[in-house]
Amino acid sequence: MKKFLTVMAAAACAVSLTACGSNGGSDNTIVVGAQELTGTFSPLYYSSAYDGYAVDLVYNKLYEYDVNNTLQPALAESYEVSEDGMSLTFKLKKGIKFSNEQELQADDVEFTYKVISDPSYTGRYGATCQHLVGYAEYSQQDLMGQISTKEAEVDAAKKAKDKNAQKAAQDELDKLKEQLKAVEEPEYPGIEVIDDYTIKFNFDELRNDNLSTLLSVSIVNKDQFEGYAYKNTKPVEELIKEPIGTGPYKLDKWSSGAGASFSKNEFYSADQLGEGYAIENVIIKPVAMETEFEELKSGSIDYLAAQIEPKKIGPATQNDDLEVVNYARGGMGYITFNTAVGATADKAVRQALMYAFDRQSFVDSYYECEDCKGLDEGVAIGYVPTTYQNPLSKLSGVIRGTEKLEGLATYEYDIEKAKALLDEAGWTVGADGKRSKNGEPLKVNVMSIKDHDILSNLIPMWKKSWESELGVTLNVAEVDFNALLDKIYSDAALEEWNLFFLATAYTSDGMSDIYTTFHSDYARENNDNTSRLKDPALDAAMDKAMTELDESKVPTEWAEAAKIINDDAAVMPVYGNRYFDFYNKKIKNMKVNSLYSWVKGLKDATIE
Repeated sequence: MKKFLTVMAAAACAVSLTACGSNGGSDNTIVVGAQELTGTFSPLYYSSAYDGYAVDLVYNKLYEYDVNNTLQPALAESYEVSEDGMSLTFKLKKGIKFSNEQELQADDVEFTYKVISDPSYTGRYGATCQHLVGYAEYSQQDLMGQISTKEAEVDAAKKAKDKNAQKAAQDELDKLKEQLKAVEEPEYPGIEVIDDYTIKFNFDELRNDNLSTLLSVSIVNKDQFEGYAYKNTKPVEELIKEPIGTGPYKLDKWSSGAGASFSKNEFYSADQLGEGYAIENVIIKPVAMETEFEELKSGSIDYLAAQIEPKKIGPATQNDDLEVVNYARGGMGYITFNTAVGATADKAVRQALMYAFDRQSFVDSYYECEDCKGLDEGVAIGYVPTTYQNPLSKLSGVIRGTEKLEGLATYEYDIEKAKALLDEAGWTVGADGKRSKNGEPLKVNVMSIKDHDILSNLIPMWKKSWESELGVTLNVAEVDFNALLDKIYSDAALEEWNLFFLATAYTSDGMSDIYTTFHSDYARENNDNTSRLKDPALDAAMDKAMTELDESKVPTEWAEAAKIINDDAAVMPVYGNRYFDFYNKKIKNMKVNSLYSWVKGLKDATIE
C-alpha cells in the first residue's frame, strides 16, 4: 500500500502541547498545521496522510526518496538482487538505534513484515508481503477468507432477522475460528534472517514491483511489543499511539484536540542516517480549514503543507512574510462508486454519472487564481485527470491529458449521452421527473465529510446535474472523516452508501500503486478495493502489467489496464493539481518535493 487518504476537517488548539504557535514555546520550534490527526502513529496501521507526518518524523524505511525523488539507502546500506531475480538481500547499517536505545537488527525487520503477514493483522498493508514465499500459509489466507465470508453471512442474516440462518452461519463461523485457534505458527521461507545485519526476502513470483513494495513499510522495534504472539497482533495495535522508531524525533505528547508534539530523539544515529535536523521541537497542530491561513499569518502556526485552494494560494504568494513553494502532487481527488450494492452496481449508472459531471468546469472555477504571483509560465494549479493512476508515474502524460491514449474513455461532460445510457439500461423517467427501473428508484446515497471545502462545491454541482437534469434521487449523509473510513472498509456498511469522495497521496512513482485499488483479490473488508469491483479482464490485465520485466513495455501494459479501468467506471478522478507549501520566512533552507515532504525537509531546515 503506497497511497494514503486525505481529507480536510476541523479541530482546535489546546494548551497541553509544548506550544500552540511560534510565539508560545521554544524559539527552535516549528508548528505545522494539519486538518486531521487520528493518533494512529504506527507505520503498520495508519492510513491518513496526516498521521503519516507523525510516522515519518519517528520512523525510517530500508530505503527512502531524496529531494530529487530518487531512492537512497536509509536503514539499509545496500541490497542485492539474486541472479534469478527472485530474492532481495538487504545489508543493514550498524549502530542505528531506536528511541528506546535498542539497536536496529535484522530481527526487527523480520518482525515488522511478520506482523503484517499475521492472520490476526487488521491493518491495510498485508499486500506488502503477499508475494513472499509462504505468505499464504503464514497468513492463513484461505481460512481467513472463509471466516470473513461467514461473518458477512451472519451480518446479513441479522439484518434480515432470519434467526435460523443466523444460527447456522454462526455455528459454522465458530467452527472456523476454532480451526484457526488450532493452527501453529508455520515456517515463513519468504523472510530469512542471515545474521544480525542481513535479511533476505524470497518471492514466489518475478514481479517488477517487488522492491518498491517492500520499501513501503517503516521498521518497528520488536522489543516494544512483548505480548505479541502469532495470531495475536493486539499488543502491536494497542500501542499505535506510542511510536518508537529510529527517526530524528520522538513523540512527547498527543491528544485529539491538541495534536502531537515531538522533540529530538537523543538516540538518532546522525552518522548513519544523516546529520542536520537543527530544529529541536515539532508540533503538529490541528487547525480548521476555514481559519488555518489566518493562523499562519498571525504566527499561531508556522507551516501549512500541501495546500490546493487558490483563495489561499493567491494571498500567500503576495504576503511578504511567507515563503511559497509548489510541486507536482502525487495523487488526486476522486469519487469511488459502490459496485456491489444499489443502483451504482449497474455500470451504466456509473458511466452516466461520470458523463453528467462537468469536472472541467469545477477545476476551472475552483482553481482560478487571478491574484497568484510568481508562478512559472504555463503552470496550472489544477487539471482534470483522464484516468485514476499515479500522476508521478510514467503514465503522467496520459493522466494529465498531454498525451492521447487511443481507446481510453475520458468522460468529457455530455448530459445527453448520460441520459441515453440510462434510458438504454432501463432507468426511465417517470411522471415525477425521477428515474426508476422495475419499480426501484435510481437512488444514489452520497457519504459526505462534514465541513469539507471541496465537497461544498461538488455537491451543488451534483444536485444540479445528477438530480435536476438526470433524474437521480440524491441523498447526502454527512459524517466525520474517521466514520467515513470505518464505513467504506466495512462490508456490513455497504448498503449505506453509493459513492464517497476522498483524495490520495502516493509515496512512490510506481504504476502498480493502483493494483490493490481495483483487483478482485482486494474487494473485501479492510482492503483497498473499497468499490468492491470484480472484473476478471482487469485482473488479468493488471497481472500482466505487474509481471512484465521489460521496463520499456510496462507503461504500455498499464495503459491497456487503464482502458478497462475507465470502462468499469468504479472510480472517477475529479481533479489533479500542484501542491503549495506556505511557511514563515523565519524557516530557512526548507526543501520539499512530491515524494519528499516537509518532514524530510527538516533535515536541512533551520529557524532564524
